[in-house]
Amino acid sequence: MGGVVEYLSASAVDSVLSSLLTGLPDGVAVFDGNARLVVANPVCGTLLRLPDGLMRAGTPLRDMAACRLHAAIIAGAEPGGLAQRLDDVEERARRSLTDSLEFRLHQPEGVVLEVTSRPVAIPAGGAWRSGPGFVWTIRDITRQCQAAEAMARRQERYDLALQSANEGLYDWDIGHNTIFFSERLRELFGLSDQQHSPEDWSSRIYPDDRPLYKAAHRAHLKGQTARFACEYRMQTGDGRLLWVRQHGIAVRDAEGRAVRLTGSVADVSEYREATRALRASEERHMMAMQALNEGVYEWSLADGVVHVSERLQMLFGMARSSFPSDSWVDRVHPDDRTRFLLAQRALLKGDVPRLEMDYRLRWGDQSGGDDAPEWRWVRHRGVAMRDARGRVVRVIGSSGDITDQRRAEDALQESQRALDAEREILQATLENMDQGIFMADSAQRLVAHNSRFGQMFGFDPGEIVNGMMLDDILRRLWQRDAIPQPYERLHETFLGEECCQTVNTHEIHRMEGQVIEARNVPLGDGRFVRTFTDVTARKQAEAAVRELIEAMPLPLVVTALDSHHVLYANQCAQQAYRIQLGMGAVHSAYVNPAERDLLVAALEQDGEVNDFETRLRTPDGADVWVLMSARRMVYRGQRAILVASLVINERKALERDLTDAKLKAEQALAELQATQQSLIEAEKMASLGGLVAGVAHEINTPVGITLTTASHLQEKVTQLGRLFESGSIRKQDFAAFLSVANSACALLMSNSTRAANLIQSFKQVAVDQASEERRRFDLRSYIDEILLSLGPRLRRSPHRVEVACPEEIEVDSYPGPLSQVLTNFVMNSLLHGLQDDQPGVISIVVERVDAGMPSGAVIEVCYQDSGRGIPAENLKKVFDPFFTTRRGEGGSGLGLNIVYNIVTQTLKGSIRVESPPGSGARFILRFPQRVPQ
Repeated sequence: MGGVVEYLSASAVDSVLSSLLTGLPDGVAVFDGNARLVVANPVCGTLLRLPDGLMRAGTPLRDMAACRLHAAIIAGAEPGGLAQRLDDVEERARRSLTDSLEFRLHQPEGVVLEVTSRPVAIPAGGAWRSGPGFVWTIRDITRQCQAAEAMARRQERYDLALQSANEGLYDWDIGHNTIFFSERLRELFGLSDQQHSPEDWSSRIYPDDRPLYKAAHRAHLKGQTARFACEYRMQTGDGRLLWVRQHGIAVRDAEGRAVRLTGSVADVSEYREATRALRASEERHMMAMQALNEGVYEWSLADGVVHVSERLQMLFGMARSSFPSDSWVDRVHPDDRTRFLLAQRALLKGDVPRLEMDYRLRWGDQSGGDDAPEWRWVRHRGVAMRDARGRVVRVIGSSGDITDQRRAEDALQESQRALDAEREILQATLENMDQGIFMADSAQRLVAHNSRFGQMFGFDPGEIVNGMMLDDILRRLWQRDAIPQPYERLHETFLGEECCQTVNTHEIHRMEGQVIEARNVPLGDGRFVRTFTDVTARKQAEAAVRELIEAMPLPLVVTALDSHHVLYANQCAQQAYRIQLGMGAVHSAYVNPAERDLLVAALEQDGEVNDFETRLRTPDGADVWVLMSARRMVYRGQRAILVASLVINERKALERDLTDAKLKAEQALAELQATQQSLIEAEKMASLGGLVAGVAHEINTPVGITLTTASHLQEKVTQLGRLFESGSIRKQDFAAFLSVANSACALLMSNSTRAANLIQSFKQVAVDQASEERRRFDLRSYIDEILLSLGPRLRRSPHRVEVACPEEIEVDSYPGPLSQVLTNFVMNSLLHGLQDDQPGVISIVVERVDAGMPSGAVIEVCYQDSGRGIPAENLKKVFDPFFTTRRGEGGSGLGLNIVYNIVTQTLKGSIRVESPPGSGARFILRFPQRVPQ
């Protein structure tokens, strides 16, 4: 006991204990061997809530406990009876004389005291019994207990939350490479109780998601993200594939290195699925709202103004979005106005929770005029919004145009009346039919039938009634020996699932020789209709017809649909093919037996087969090509296939000849295309040759001037040298020479520079035209170089070229093909469009536009001349190969075809031609600024 010694001398009790115990923060009480109080500090009485009279020396512990327990038991802080609890106190006092004890006392209002009891020797000399005793140290631990209880409750709630949520915890010790998984996490993802490594977890991640997981993991461990978060798919211990969401926070050392990663992993599969379903639902809702034929309104009662949505304005031709409420009432049809006002009044008075009614509303804002107003049916809804005192402040709702619906309802009512009349006619018709008929529900319960059905099978009037089970009716027939078959087979044939839920026909052969044809038609919801026709006479006629079929020259074969056995083959089929009655499956008659299965599959899918080609074996073992047609039928009560065939050996030979002819034609086409390509290359070389000739002519002038100037300068140098050698040179002679030399040098520089520029432009354009190399180039500068190379040809004509192209448009494309296109345009204008005796204009306008192409910006080049244009009948043919209007004047007809192929294939663009009357020809090119790879 802190502050109290285990042995107290009698002489020091009064002086030392009083001052010592009073200064302690905890309550302290000393008891002798008779459990009587020796001494206690004031804190002890306060904590135990005892009066001062019980805190005097000599007070029995039992009396002190009785006072405390009485109040605690009444307050419900201590359980049990008082007598039993006092006996427990005395027992605890006896044990305290020899043992150290710790226990708690519960006071009213939730106060908890912790008591530590230790034995002590009591000295003689006081009003107490000397010898063994004990000391209590009493401390108020209410706050600690409350904090512990709160922590336990929080832990309990957290545990419950983890159990209810699809989430578990993990803790990865990075240094030791060990990982802890909570019990919930192991349960969620099917992990065993054995120790797992981080690699075990990573190996379960879906391979496609593993790079994303590792990137997020690495970024957080490097400190690039505040927290680790990632969604991915992983395989659980039991093989399921789940979507998980993992969170984590790295614990770092003093140097910022991650030493632990702690967080949670949640199963979000249901959330992902719910999110996908919600997104789909929102899309459906959005589409429904777009298709909804309604608009919204708000009626403010304070100012008497109605505000309508744009959709409502459009539906009912309202010019304004806001107008007085009386204007709405004026639009209501006079016959519906009173009913409309009464419904509005009932809503405002609170007689009805919401307004919903149909009435007619005038379309548009015109209230007069000679034309009759157009009335539209409206479905009007609304709810009243009230203030705190219950007064209506505004009405909000919707109005929809249901005119078409009302018309449809009226038409439906009229149709219903007509249907009722037709039903009566139908019933009368059914009763007068020569066929028997019944309809049954999905449970095979009789829903409707006519009297003929009962008569055909010999039932007495009234014996067959609606509501009977078909099995009961069929069993009655079987018991009468009306149909000679085992009942199980009979039931499967006429009431089996396949029979009732498919369109099929069966024959019923009765004992007396009557043959009844039963035809089943399913209705789609499990119900079905079956008709019965007496076909006895027809069957007799068919027997006669069968004799005629035997004499037909067309092979006919009937085989079972399931077993493929031959059921019937006319004489022609038996003689033409290796097919005989009783031969078993018909597959052996086919050269390729698998083609028989293909025929049956096609028949099952389409219901009939026409023009099915295959090969069959003849009786002498040869192969013949045949063309088959097949139909499903019922032959003597079982499903069968009727196949008619025709030998087509001659047609197949003709097809082979046609195939050979086609191959030859394709070979000729390939040769023609090769010839066309050669002509295109020749056209390119011719264009390049013209360019060389023009540039050579253009360079001749500056080169000639340069040569003449150099010759003149050499002559002047020779003259100056003679004067110098004779010693008669004068200052004015040297000055004259310098003047001539300066002029000559200027001429040499200007003309050589001009020749160099011409040569450089020619080199670039010629190289580009001769190759299809891709590079970056400035479009305006390149157009100028092309026109510079065409300068000799343009200067020989009275026409001018105007270029409108923004500066600094850099194109990543093929300059050579572009040069060939523009050169072709200019030469066509000079040769075909413009006339030499009339000055013309060639304009090239370039713009950068965005046409939504995946490669980005698009370049549009508009080339136009002011010439005679292109006739309308030739516009659709100008890009065709070999089309020309000057066939005898040297035109090949390939120029614009080459242009079209270059633009669409090399430049990856498009081209179109226009020729408005009197405006010349206009070509519009569009190609990407950066050609895709």
